[in-house]
Amino acid sequence: QTQQPKEKKTKSYRAYMRIVRNNSNKHFADDFQEIKQFSKIIKNHEINKNLLNYGISHMSSIQVYSLPYILEGRDIIYQGKSGTGKTTSYIIGLLCLTDILNPKLQSLVLLPTRELAFQIYSVFRSLAFHNAIRIGCVYGGRWIGMDIDRIVENKFHILIGTPGRVFHILEIKKLKLEDLNILVLDEADILLNDNFKLETYGIYKYIPNDCQHILVSSTFSYSVLRLAMKFMNNPIKILAKREEVNSKYSSDFYLPVFLEENKFYALINFFENSNTHRSMIFCNTINKAIWLYNKLQNFNYQVGVLHGKMTQSERTSTFTKFMNFELKYLITTDVLSRGIDVHETILVINYDMPLNRDTYIHRMGRTGRYGRKVRSKFNRE
Repeated sequence: QTQQPKEKKTKSYRAYMRIVRNNSNKHFADDFQEIKQFSKIIKNHEINKNLLNYGISHMSSIQVYSLPYILEGRDIIYQGKSGTGKTTSYIIGLLCLTDILNPKLQSLVLLPTRELAFQIYSVFRSLAFHNAIRIGCVYGGRWIGMDIDRIVENKFHILIGTPGRVFHILEIKKLKLEDLNILVLDEADILLNDNFKLETYGIYKYIPNDCQHILVSSTFSYSVLRLAMKFMNNPIKILAKREEVNSKYSSDFYLPVFLEENKFYALINFFENSNTHRSMIFCNTINKAIWLYNKLQNFNYQVGVLHGKMTQSERTSTFTKFMNFELKYLITTDVLSRGIDVHETILVINYDMPLNRDTYIHRMGRTGRYGRKVRSKFNRE
């Protein structure tokens, strides 16, 4: 449903509420309340078959409310808990709207990290199996000539990429967007903030005026919503209350540690006295992640580390080992806090507490996904 948080007596929040109330369609929840199965609105037999093979038969709430508008070609901003199928909703929408007879690039999906871009690319490929839709993925950390050759040779219908790499290819005129129909910003709140603003705005110079815009995230700030109104055409908004963004399939507990130097030994004590399985351990800095990795290695734990200063081959190798159960613990920074879905990750450890609420929500979203219940989130403070 279109829902708003409890009002607060601040100028920015009152402006935020005006945006939501003036532009949301209050009737949409009733229109699509009875839709439960994908086959009722998706007529492509191959996509429906691939959804079943992928283990998806019924629509989640966010899919019920967002997918019909995506298929209508409406601009849309939608928000929901991590792991509820937000990404799958626009993937299905883009596959259904792709004209395989048109060789031009029709959809562009932007994501903040390489790992997330490749993961979304893999889901696209799975759901487009036995289909003639051509899908490509470009991201930094590897030779750009490889990406350019693939774009020229394959003439992709859908392209997934990180903003820096896509902008670079546009600037050297190896990618054309004049026939683009759909632009997706996944994790839109971070793509429109200061870290990615230059590249994202640079890409917008090449976007046609009549392009459909889809913005997706678990968290949206007032400033992002206000900014989105400048380039979107009367968008549908599906927003959640602040307290409803957390997953109901996970629980949190905290262990007070009064001295920084005692945190490591408290962590070791926790490992030794609990039956922990695959876990992700978040640190606020690269130096802290490397330090903790070296310390745990000295104690012979099956541990890996992944952060932004590693080469792409190192990042891919570490992440693959974690996905294949070769590592029990993965220490990382917030480079993996968004969108990444690792099956059977039952524990998130905040070795350093995040600096803001949104980061905490995204870290929490690495567990309790798609209704899978998890034991806890373990927070160090």
